[in-house]
Amino acid sequence: MAGRNAGVSAWLGAATLVAAAGWPLSAMAQEQPAQPAQSLAERLRALKVMDASGDPAAALMHIDATIAEAEADPATIAEDLLYARAARAGALFWLRRHDEALAIFREVDAALVAAGGLPATDWSQLINNIGSVLSTQGKLEEAMAFKQRALVMTRALAGEQSMEYASVLYGIALVEYRQGDFLAALPKVEQALEIARRAADANGEAKDQVAIYWLSLSALRSQAGDQTASIAAGRGAALYAEANLPANHRVTMAALHQLGVALNDAGLFGQAEPVLQRALTMRLATHPADDPDLAMSYHAIGFALSGSGRYADAYEYYTKAAEIFSANPDSGNPGAIATSLGQIAYVLRQQGRSDEALAMWRRAVDTARRVSPTPEHRDVALAEANLAAVLVDQGQLAEARPLSEHALAALRRVTLPENPHRVRASVNYGHLLLAEGKPAEALAVAKEGTSAARTMLLDRATPRADRFRLSEQYRSAFVDLARIAFAAGDQAAAFDALQMANLGDLSTAFSALSARGAATTPEQSAALEHYLQLTAEATRLRKTLSSAVGSGDAAAIELANAKVVTADEQLRAADADLSLVMPAFRRTATVEPLPLAQLQARLSPGRTVLVYAEGTCNAAVMAVTRDRVASSVLAGNSQSLHREIEAVRASIEQGVASSGAASFDRQAAHRLYRTLVPDALRPLVEPAARLDILAGGAIASVPFAALVTEPPNGDDANRAALAETAWLIRRSEIAVPLTINAIAAPPARSGASKGFTGIGAPSLAGPPGNADAGPATLRAAVRTASLGKSPALDLPDLPRAEGELRAMAAELPAPHRLLLGAEATEARLRATPLGDAAVIAFATHGLVGGYSRSLTEPALVLTPARDGSEEDGLLTASEVAQMQLSADWIILSACDTSAGDGGGGPVYSGLAQAFFAAGARAMLLSHWRVRDDIAARLTVDTIRHVRAGMGRAAALRRAQLALIDDTATPGAAHPATWAPLIVIE
Repeated sequence: MAGRNAGVSAWLGAATLVAAAGWPLSAMAQEQPAQPAQSLAERLRALKVMDASGDPAAALMHIDATIAEAEADPATIAEDLLYARAARAGALFWLRRHDEALAIFREVDAALVAAGGLPATDWSQLINNIGSVLSTQGKLEEAMAFKQRALVMTRALAGEQSMEYASVLYGIALVEYRQGDFLAALPKVEQALEIARRAADANGEAKDQVAIYWLSLSALRSQAGDQTASIAAGRGAALYAEANLPANHRVTMAALHQLGVALNDAGLFGQAEPVLQRALTMRLATHPADDPDLAMSYHAIGFALSGSGRYADAYEYYTKAAEIFSANPDSGNPGAIATSLGQIAYVLRQQGRSDEALAMWRRAVDTARRVSPTPEHRDVALAEANLAAVLVDQGQLAEARPLSEHALAALRRVTLPENPHRVRASVNYGHLLLAEGKPAEALAVAKEGTSAARTMLLDRATPRADRFRLSEQYRSAFVDLARIAFAAGDQAAAFDALQMANLGDLSTAFSALSARGAATTPEQSAALEHYLQLTAEATRLRKTLSSAVGSGDAAAIELANAKVVTADEQLRAADADLSLVMPAFRRTATVEPLPLAQLQARLSPGRTVLVYAEGTCNAAVMAVTRDRVASSVLAGNSQSLHREIEAVRASIEQGVASSGAASFDRQAAHRLYRTLVPDALRPLVEPAARLDILAGGAIASVPFAALVTEPPNGDDANRAALAETAWLIRRSEIAVPLTINAIAAPPARSGASKGFTGIGAPSLAGPPGNADAGPATLRAAVRTASLGKSPALDLPDLPRAEGELRAMAAELPAPHRLLLGAEATEARLRATPLGDAAVIAFATHGLVGGYSRSLTEPALVLTPARDGSEEDGLLTASEVAQMQLSADWIILSACDTSAGDGGGGPVYSGLAQAFFAAGARAMLLSHWRVRDDIAARLTVDTIRHVRAGMGRAAALRRAQLALIDDTATPGAAHPATWAPLIVIE
């Protein structure tokens, strides 16, 4: 039951709230070589604006040489020499020689005071830098005193729109951040960024500070729980730094790292990895081999790889991070080494290397005990809880019990009930009791331990931006709660737990950034900003309460808790107000899990609901009909399950690449069926006319229609054998529900909406897709998601897309609106009233986020502008979420439009989620690249059957079966051809 350490990337991001706050600490242009014509005095004064960060070691050598020369010259002005020494302190700061830097800064300040010097901007920045070093050392009260002194002097000398003022303002924000008051820090960083951008645009100087403030804004947004805004700020910082700073600049590296961390924190691991790899490559070229920045890069990449299921690769990176942290401990985070060792143990276990994992967890416990100030420290408790969980799994209960009890007791003393580590430790203790033969006691402990997490996820006072992050952290605990409930015979509790484990997928479609775009009236904007302000305040107060609990200060706990209660009441009221004025906000409210009995009462005969949830180590499933319930833990572990899924998906991809001419591994599809539908569930699954399958994680990527229910016969490459295979779709129609509540009460048709709108066949400049080319390119005009860095203009036209949309229009009642070719632009789409369309279809390329440096979210390709405007022809998920729709059905006849934003992320977090947030009731979309001719046929046939009175899932099944049995269409019997589409409703 030991899981990946929740929030382990957060401490990686915190380091990127850069400590520099003024010259010379943040004079970040690369060192300017001395001009031969300059005098010594000019070269000495130039040190005040010289870079001390891009290459601090080289900067220090240059400064020392210049100072030595100046000290030997009797004509040197004393004040110039003082500021040159301050520049030397700046270089020492960037070399992490903080004590030496602070001593020099203080000496220079004292000398200026003794000399009776007049206030000057340079002096105010020196004072500011003293505050920065003190802040870095954790001496926050003294740091704030220097910062406030610098602010007063800077305001009087340079004004509030100067770069110097922005620098001091940012420094104050940094101190507030370190004091835990990021609500106060956030607007100061935003203001500093605004001032700095204007000043840098005007004079071309100090662009490094703009990048620093921007990446720090990203870190603060992440701390506030707004991952979407954090990613946007991180992307802005990275692009700005690359465009305006010299190659291999430390600030550029920090900006790229922060962007990667923000993507990690949002679960977008596939996008995070290449960004983090680029930052690492730059750091390797410029940093010493034992630099802690390298360790943070290695650790963040390991986190991304682990989140994507690439455990062997993650092991290598975590190991490198642990080696650096061991040799050069991070004084600001002494527990980093124990954290890294725990992550190594986790990936070893996921690889099946149990003995090595156990040894590594023991080492993590020993390390945490050695570096932590007390045995009750949080780092010790976490390490002990993980070790205890592994010992329970191995049956070593006598050794596990004291570790589990101590860890849980410590976490209860220093964390809140909803803390993910405490929740995890409580469930782990429940597993210990279960292993000791006490199922009822185990269930009681696990339910009590997860009750606060359940409340947090369902309470409307919980900021919506937090819900996805929290649901991911709690997921494994709820899966294990379900497993304990299975053993205790409490199917109702198990069903509730599995629903809670799935809250992070389709049912969490809201983001603050897309909501800001969706606010189109002053009333909406005001309500939204009020809600977001209360969100930030509630998050800050919860952190204050956590700190109070950790300190054990009863009075502080009582005061903080009272403030949290008040803030929650205000947030619930603001949530209700916002839901009234913004329908899109109301539609994405978290849905209370449906009681098992209520679901059964609403199910019709022949309908079976399958609910899967995957935890850290394994997965659980329940099958529900109107009169029966069955449950099981899936055989094997998560790693073996992923291998089985990957085998089927790999065979599908071979079929996609060959237009259905390749063989299909039906044995792998049969093995996966037997894994996903264990013996206990088959009496409920096999007779079902309809299957509603709710799943998250890797299981959501399974093409259930293409699973094989009986041992296959014949040749895997033979068309007739493929057609005669016992595909699951032969037996049952299949749909993916948005939530369990949607199964129980399918969304009604809009009534007021009518007609059809089709958008697609964009006019592109790439090579034309030729549907009738020779065998090597037969039907090769695929709607592709694997585009590398190619812009929309490099994509091929889709020759059948226009006919597909016209055929759909012919099957649907008027009015019809078609935006085709040159008309399929972003501008025309914005001008088209989509709110009254019952069916909206897109026939175009679909792009998965992360394949292009500039594309960090899924998108549909429209016709790009050719007039020099900024319209790139990409309709992104965040832009979709801003639409106001009332459609009964959205058809995305494009590639991989069910995919999430990166490996390891929620499978339905991309375009599908965005359309539901905009108001869609049901969707037809694709699991993988769809052949152009097949997309047209499947969608049109499905529409035709719906028009004839069939349900959506039944209509798609009819179209798929007809394609399987079609002997005239090459490759039609291969699942890659007939099984790409799924219905979500």
